[in-house]
Formats: sequence, C-alpha cells, structure tokens
Amino acid sequence: MRTYKNARGEGKLFSIELVDSEGGEIKGTFFNDVVDKFYDIVNEGDVYLFSKGQIKTANKQYSSANYEITFDKATTIEPVDSDDPTAINIPRANYNFRKIQHIELLSVNT
Repeated sequence: MRTYKNARGEGKLFSIELVDSEGGEIKGTFFNDVVDKFYDIVNEGDVYLFSKGQIKTANKQYSSANYEITFDKATTIEPVDSDDPTAINIPRANYNFRKIQHIELLSVNT
C-alpha cells in the first residue's frame, strides 16, 4: 500500500498481479476506501473469485500492460478453498527466465 498526492488531493492505493486458470495476467488496483475494505483480505498465493471491477486501458506511465482492472465499492472478492478443483488449476507463478547476457536484446518493458 502506498499514499499519493496529486491535483485532486491525497489518497492511497495498492495493486496486485492476478493470474487466471489459463495463465493470463492482469494488474488489479484498489484506491482509497476500497483499500481499507480489501487490503487485509487479499493474500499472495491464495485463490479468489473477483467480480465487479472496471477493465480500463492501462496508464503507460505506471504499467507496461495494455489493460488493468480497477476495483471499487461494488467489487466482491470471495476466497476459493484450496481443495476446490478451481483453485488447483491456477498457476502459482509465471516466469520467463532468460540468461543475463540476453537481457540487453529484449525490447523495453518485455
């Protein structure tokens, strides 16, 4: 969680990286009152069902992705029991390891 200050005032936010059962990834962001509602609920590595977020074009100043989800007061987050078959199909981490000498050959933000 971090705080920010801009022309509209002060606030707080936190972001998470979400992975679905097919390995697709998207960033999710929570602002202000929604931070208070969900910050202590979401834990890294656990599986959840999310609903009622807004998919938006990502701000390239803060993200290399094309889209992200902004969660709001209508959002619901339900934990999925780790014994549930749905949870078993979620990859725990996605890595694309490269040798250090090949990193300079990659495009920026890859």
